[in-house]
This record gives sequence, structure tokens and C-alpha cells, in this order.
Amino acid sequence: MQLQALVDAEWNSYEKKRFLKDETKSKTEKFDPESFKHDGFSDREKYLDTYVHALADEERLAAELNDFTPPRISALNDSPYQALVLRYGILRQLIQQPDYSMPKDELLEDVQTWQHHILEEYGSDDFPESDDLLHLAKAAVDYKNDVDDSELHMVYSYFELHNRSQSSKHEYYTWLDFFKRLSAIDRFPKVRRSDSPEHAHDTIEKGIWSLQEQAIVYEVNGDSTNELVGIPENYIDYIRDWLYYEISEDNYHRMLEALDPFDRQSLLVDVRDNFGIESKTQGRNDKRRESIVKDGVFPSELLKYALTKDELKGIVDRYGLEAHRQKTNEMISAIIDYFEQSQKINFGQRGEHWRLSKCVRGHCRWYGPTGSPPTAGPS
Repeated sequence: MQLQALVDAEWNSYEKKRFLKDETKSKTEKFDPESFKHDGFSDREKYLDTYVHALADEERLAAELNDFTPPRISALNDSPYQALVLRYGILRQLIQQPDYSMPKDELLEDVQTWQHHILEEYGSDDFPESDDLLHLAKAAVDYKNDVDDSELHMVYSYFELHNRSQSSKHEYYTWLDFFKRLSAIDRFPKVRRSDSPEHAHDTIEKGIWSLQEQAIVYEVNGDSTNELVGIPENYIDYIRDWLYYEISEDNYHRMLEALDPFDRQSLLVDVRDNFGIESKTQGRNDKRRESIVKDGVFPSELLKYALTKDELKGIVDRYGLEAHRQKTNEMISAIIDYFEQSQKINFGQRGEHWRLSKCVRGHCRWYGPTGSPPTAGPS
């Protein structure tokens, strides 16, 4: 959904309060469009010409994403770090969806599952004592046994210095890398002090509301659900850059399984050597592919390094992707988009399956369960 379209949408809950500066702890059960006003809404032309462009400004969005004290932080257990974790998890789950949106109930559950996965996945043996980011994680919690906004700024500044000195994105540090280290030392935060699922969901929902206050996500009434949360199209590229996100791990693994060149042992060995992957593989190609995904090699850098232009053309032709055959980056982007969006996904109570037809720069067309013509995608 474009930002310009949001003014005409029936927004379901908290976004109204962003502009009214109302008490945001009380939920809005019904939305009155006439009460959804600020200075720009009395003049639609002024709103579209002035406010929308200001909201989508790259510098504003970057500042909002990296602000460690988001609006009304007291509702998020007074913890900038938990607020950061929630916004990262929410945006990470949304960016993986076909239309960058999903029903709120599913989003709440998925974010909680993502946090539990981080908690359970990493332990003290996963990172060597020489790991500098592990030392930084320990230092961040050393002061008052907590991670506050000053420590987050320290970590973020270190990320910037470290990443500028790297020639490959594979060597970059991200917030996810930091979360993994904190989980290894048992300091990745639970979604709330209570383990009660309804309390956890309530905390995550407050994270959604915090992002809505900053206009980074929206919530509307959809055709099949009363609460659909998504990322405005204007922001998608910014969010992907902030997350350092290209494809989910499951879809990345499926891509390597599907592409013939990654059946070659010699190629997989060369890739592991080039990206410094040293984990044991027992001489098996499936373990080699798995290690490439697990070690966080960016798909774009992998395809650029491992495949020739002719091999990329062959993949583009095989899957009927729309990309210029002489532009390597465009072909790589189309391939990644295809495998990110092309997995079968259940929609609706009957569990119908949609099948991908074509993807062009992240915008995909789908065939319905009965073989109906391609659409803009399931909603």
C-alpha cells in the first residue's frame, strides 16, 4: 500500500491516535474517519504534496529506525533494548510476507515464535572467546546489568566503524548478530517479564503501535480480516536495508537446493573457502549448502561470486523472470525475489494454495488455487 492511499483507508486502531495525540493505552474499537484529522487532512492536496513526502523522507525514516527511545516507551517495560528487539522482530516478520503485510493475530504469534527461537538457538559454545562482538555484548550488559540506550548507541557506532572497513557484506555486523551473542550469554530479553502468552502478545502489540506512531507500519481493515498490519511500499527498501535482509533462511536453503550449479561439490567447496566457512560438513553437499545459509552469506554476494552471467541468464529463463539479461544485479535481484516469494503459502480457512507466476523487483503475480489468471497477490 502506498502512503498516498492510507488517507483513504479505514484505519482500525492506533494510527488515529498518532495524529490526535490522544491516550494511546486505550484501544479504539471503531474508527470514525471524520475524527481522523490533523493539519493536513482538511486539505487533501496539501496532505499529499507536503505531509506524505515528509513522512517518506529517507533521513526521517533512518532516524526513526535508529532511535532507541521510541514514543511512549513506558508502555514497553521502560526498556529501549526491548523496544529495539520488538521493532526488529515485527519488521522482519512483515518483510517476509508476499504483500509485506499479514493479519495482526498471526504477526503477534510469529514475532513471539521468532523471539523464542533466538532464546533457544544460541548458547555459550556457539561463539569463541575471541569473538569481538561477544565481548561487546558482555560490555553492553556490564553497566547496571542492563542494556540501555547509551549502550545501544555504543554498539551501533561500533557496527558503523566495523562495517565500513569490510569489503563484503558477509563480514558486516547487524542487530541480529548482536541478539545472537546476547542470547549466548542468556541476556536476550523475554517479550515480557511474565511468560503468559497473552501478556507477551500485548507487549508485541504495543511494539506495533510504537511503529505506527512513527508511520513506519500501518494497520487497516482488510477484505478478509479486521486487522491487517503492513509496511507502506515507500518504506520497503529502507526496511530491507535496515534489517540487512534479502531472503528468509528457509527460502535461501530451498533456492540452493533448486539451482543446479549448487549441486557441484567443487563450487560449494570454493564458496566456503572464499567466505571463510569452517564448520564440519562430513563431506556432504547438503551440509555444505546448509553451512552457507547458517553462516549468513548474503544471497546477492553468493550469486555474484559463484555464478557466471550465462548461468544467471539460464536461471532467469528457466523461471520466466523479468530481468535485463545484460544486467547482473538485476538478474540476481529477480532470482532472490522469486525464491523469497514463490513458496506455497496457505490463505483462508480452506487452505487454498497460490502459485507464483512472475516477480519483478519484489512485486509478484500469483495464480489462484483453481488456475485463475495471475493477480497482484493473495490478500
